[in-house]
Amino acid sequence: MEQSAREIVELNTLKTRSQAEIAEHGRQIEEAESQINQLTKLKQTLGKQLDEAKASLEEETRLRAKFQSEARNFQVATCRLFCFTNYLFRPKPILVICQSKCCKRIFRTTQIRY
Repeated sequence: MEQSAREIVELNTLKTRSQAEIAEHGRQIEEAESQINQLTKLKQTLGKQLDEAKASLEEETRLRAKFQSEARNFQVATCRLFCFTNYLFRPKPILVICQSKCCKRIFRTTQIRY
């Protein structure tokens, strides 16, 4: 009988420890699930921020290319206007070559203007 009583006490002790371990594991699982939910929300937020940053970068890249093109067109137009006014109002030989990088135009005239 004593042997059975000891075994019952040991089994009850094991049962109590097992229940405590199960409760601890359950708490750890709940914490892990909570962290997973927080990380999922953070991932979604960061994904949205990344998409916004990509869209902003694409827009800035498009605008930069547009402004560079407009600046290049303006530079060429200014150069051509400068070259042409020099051609019209200054004495030049019969063949006038613009040395500007943006223009490289050749102006021909039938007479030298003074």
